[in-house]
Amino acid sequence: MILKIMDLNNEYQIMLERFTQLCGMNFIKKDFILNSIIKHFSNSKYFDFEENMINNIFLDTGEQLGRNYFKVIFINTRKELLDFIKIAKGSVFKEYIDNELNDYDYQSYMEEIRDLLEKVYLQINKGILEKIGNIRINFKTEELLDIIHKSEVNDIDDNPIETDTNIELLNIIIELINGIQQQNPTRILLIVKDIDHLLSKQEYLLLYDKIRALIDNSNTYFLTTISLNNYAILDTENISGVNVINDVIFQIEDFDKYKEYINDNYPINIDLTDSELLKLTNMIIQQVGCNNVNNDIRSSIMLKLIDNSLAINFNSRTNINNLEISFLNS
Repeated sequence: MILKIMDLNNEYQIMLERFTQLCGMNFIKKDFILNSIIKHFSNSKYFDFEENMINNIFLDTGEQLGRNYFKVIFINTRKELLDFIKIAKGSVFKEYIDNELNDYDYQSYMEEIRDLLEKVYLQINKGILEKIGNIRINFKTEELLDIIHKSEVNDIDDNPIETDTNIELLNIIIELINGIQQQNPTRILLIVKDIDHLLSKQEYLLLYDKIRALIDNSNTYFLTTISLNNYAILDTENISGVNVINDVIFQIEDFDKYKEYINDNYPINIDLTDSELLKLTNMIIQQVGCNNVNNDIRSSIMLKLIDNSLAINFNSRTNINNLEISFLNS
């Protein structure tokens, strides 16, 4: 799905796939794109200073997507991770619990509890009438759910959920969304801003398998922003969902054509495999289309000198020959 996002006279075009990563170093542009998507599909009221975000999202056909097209779940901080797992208004866990309570079996249990409470209240009111006078107490059936909505949320070992790591919390949220999709299927857009601030690269790789399972088996989309080099997850299946937001916006719509272009135009005779090309792409993906990035040879030498002073030796750095140096200097 190609989205066109308007910002006054500027137009930004991104590829929104089932698994989408927004990379790049133009944080102002990237934040505007992300906030426009969140604001539009969250159906929340626009503030005066957000006037340029109103009705600014279109398909490449010119059709405007309705504000209810996606149900947005937006996570920005660890606090929001915890809030979505607490049973509170707007949380993922509360939605899951409420859907469960709509099940017939749970309804019959609640009726049994109501009948027992009515007996308790009948006895209490009988004593009040005898000892105090013409007053009584009562309860509302719908308030029976309050005890569930006010439940404490702990892990399986009964530790507070706050002791869980970010990866554990995200795993829980993904499983909750999977549960909600089974209860009441809908089109969900899960957005995690700056996932590289929440998870290590290894944790992100572990989470990726769960995200893929979720989006492959439900109508769920995943979108995240990334700023760190060599952090994005690139494979031939998801690379079309990578958008690099810099002075220009770059996407790889067709991996085979991208591979052919690199191999055909590389300054020396080279035949990169898929895995080699993906690895090299990930190392430079944040700088693509950025005018003020300086990747010259001297800066690389300085980096190596500083690393040496720190007793760091990255042997994985690839040696380049004179033809490659000439290409960089051209």
